[in-house]
Amino acid sequence: MTRVTAALAAAAVCLLAPAAARAKTLTFRFGPVSLNGYATEIGNDMTRAPRVDGFVTAMHAQLVDRAGRPVPQQRVMLHHVFFMTDGRAGHGDCSPAGSETFYGTGEEDQKIVLPRGYGYPVRKQDRWRVGWMFMNHRHSHARVYLQYRVTVDTSRALTPVTPYWISVSCAGSKIYSVPGGGAAGTTYAKARTWTVPETGRIVAGAAHAHGGALKVAASNACGELLASTARYGTADDPIYHLSPVLHEPAPRSMSVVTSRHGWPVRRGDRLEVVSTYSDEHPHSAVMGILHLYIAKGRGRTHRCPAQPHDVREHRLRFPGAPGRTQPPKVTPQLSTLDGYGVAQPLLGPLSGPLTTLAGNATVQVRNVAFSPRRLSVPAGAVVRWRFRDPIRHDVTLAAGPRAFASPYLERGTYRTKLAVPGEYRIFCSLHPVTMSQTIDVRPGG
Repeated sequence: MTRVTAALAAAAVCLLAPAAARAKTLTFRFGPVSLNGYATEIGNDMTRAPRVDGFVTAMHAQLVDRAGRPVPQQRVMLHHVFFMTDGRAGHGDCSPAGSETFYGTGEEDQKIVLPRGYGYPVRKQDRWRVGWMFMNHRHSHARVYLQYRVTVDTSRALTPVTPYWISVSCAGSKIYSVPGGGAAGTTYAKARTWTVPETGRIVAGAAHAHGGALKVAASNACGELLASTARYGTADDPIYHLSPVLHEPAPRSMSVVTSRHGWPVRRGDRLEVVSTYSDEHPHSAVMGILHLYIAKGRGRTHRCPAQPHDVREHRLRFPGAPGRTQPPKVTPQLSTLDGYGVAQPLLGPLSGPLTTLAGNATVQVRNVAFSPRRLSVPAGAVVRWRFRDPIRHDVTLAAGPRAFASPYLERGTYRTKLAVPGEYRIFCSLHPVTMSQTIDVRPGG
């Protein structure tokens, strides 16, 4: 479906005075990737690696068109992308991995620049893999490339770092849901304890999160060590004015924090990684993933070492920067295609018969549809979705009293208990225009 093309552009980058001539920035492209109207595509593919011995000291990825011009999110969204060194054991996540993830970004548009003197080691024989998810927000066909710039230093004087990807949720697809319904200003935190595998110092950190996020942080018994914080665009940001809304926009920016001195840790230290979201409104299928870069060496010598004095926060510019700290309320909408193939929001009830049940319910997911499409159950009923389709789908709350979402499934069953009365408007996030459902949860149990 895709092919890899590469365009190399060398530029001298002065990162270290004695090794300035050994640092260069390479530009590569993965693609093209073709997306039909309103399509969401997911892939995991081999891509071009620098093919040199040295250290990656900076990296940034974005979607571009054939001419190399950036593609705005309101046209095609880079939901997420992560780069892996194939065959090098991964670290830090919920289960063993055969690839080491070393850089990622998404809607938060992060550029990793490691502190002076540090780098991620690469070798000539390395094979890189890229995991990606792109969303076409328009009815017309789109053709995009993933362009990534890699700064490589071929000197041997740098201190190597090991990347650790730590998810607060180890469920399928690493997702969880923020239920919503809280009072103004309330938050929802999900935490996971992570055991530090090596003695040294954390020199950089960043996070991947979804709409509604406030921050993802790492703490020890003495308090918060570091945090990647969210910023959202201003009210006139085009990403908040799409119609219909097929996806809750993520933060425009999640900060990258660095320190050359570093946050010292010891092997066996237990860090609490906490993902914090606003709980005023439901947020379905969210993530909280912290990216840490650790340089092996001398670790902490005190129980509660002082914060490093040289901490820096990095953000790329974005529409409306410096932006807002609080997430706007942007609710996904159910939709239908008009006679021109353009999606229009469905604000009222869905078409089709209403199935009313006195207790639990089973919904069939097949032929790219939910059956029944309209359902009514009493509060406290358990609803099961049985997946029987040759392509992947999910069940995601678009709007309603409480959030929930399933992982992507072709076969299997997802279930949830609907305890709070109200109308639940549901769609498949991979096929938001063609797969929708409403469930009326009646009060009284």
